[in-house]
Amino acid sequence: MRKRIHPLKKSNLVVDTTGSLLRVQSTLNTNNTILNIDPTNHALWNTQQIILNLKDKSRASEFTRKFESIF
Repeated sequence: MRKRIHPLKKSNLVVDTTGSLLRVQSTLNTNNTILNIDPTNHALWNTQQIILNLKDKSRASEFTRKFESIF
């Protein structure tokens, strides 16, 4: 395996919108990264909320709502 082909990793500080600090290893040349999107309300990090919304809008749920009085 060839040596010195991978970029160097260094410790970076990530600051989210709530002010929480997280130290990560990264190849970025910056010391600090400031997030401008709130990870607690963003769809990328909250997949359970997306799944619930999809279940509510599915065809099966529309069918059960339409014919629930029969069952």
